Amino acid sequence: MPRVTALSTLTYPDLHLGEALERIAARGFRTVDIAHMSVYCRHFHLGAAETEGQRGLLRTLGLQPIALNYYGGESDPLQPAAPRTHRLYVTEEAARYREMMHRVILQCRSLGIPLLMVVPNRRGEEAEQPEAIAATAAVISAVADEAYANGLRVTVEAPHCFNQLHSVERLAEFFGYVTSPHVGVTVDCSHWGVLRYDLEALWDAVGPRIFHVHLRDSAGPDTNDFLQQLELTPGSGEVDFARFGAWLDSHGYRGNVTMELEYRGRATADIEIEVDRALAHLAAVGWTLPPGVSPR
Repeated sequence: MPRVTALSTLTYPDLHLGEALERIAARGFRTVDIAHMSVYCRHFHLGAAETEGQRGLLRTLGLQPIALNYYGGESDPLQPAAPRTHRLYVTEEAARYREMMHRVILQCRSLGIPLLMVVPNRRGEEAEQPEAIAATAAVISAVADEAYANGLRVTVEAPHCFNQLHSVERLAEFFGYVTSPHVGVTVDCSHWGVLRYDLEALWDAVGPRIFHVHLRDSAGPDTNDFLQQLELTPGSGEVDFARFGAWLDSHGYRGNVTMELEYRGRATADIEIEVDRALAHLAAVGWTLPPGVSPR
């Protein structure tokens, strides 16, 4: 069974980065997946001073960042608390996105973060037209080439309930337009649980491009309303983690696997209980936990 290698700071989205990292290190993890979700879980501010602060925290706590999940969506004037992604098929927004990602890439290089997860367009009929998918592929290919020149790889998280790549077919179409060999895929089993796509079909479409894996539970069908049940603790939903791990094993996957739990608006003490439950469930169904990491 594959080994869990990291815990995401998204587990503690309401804490400052330093507090989240302290809790991850206290649990025995030595590798961390940093998340930045624009209006919440703001754990990767850009700038020279911020970079030095992030470097100091990671060094002091003995943590190695293995990935950055960066969502830098633009504010929707009608819903400022719920920003959308940049529309990469709109020239002006794509240009702003490229400029932002240039800064993100340089900061990742400075901090030694080897993998950058980027977000395609938000799901919707307009974003799923062939020309929109082609434009997205062109922009992300350019970002990936720049990232690779700076020592990073890039992935899109897909299939994903909330973005334009919400099916194996859409993802395959996207890669038909991708020109960079440095674009990969992050597979999140909570989205597999809701979207219910065929894992072997996914491997046939993009197998060698699977660079990273996220573990989280989910329940229910794909309602296509951005309210899908995607933020559940492993063992409390419907995802078959044993089957998912066996699938990864059957294809020899040996990359990083992050527990990307997410608990917005929860008391920290309650979150710690949920992390224990997640670790216990994963271990019970055959996953190997990192040395020194166990339920309390």
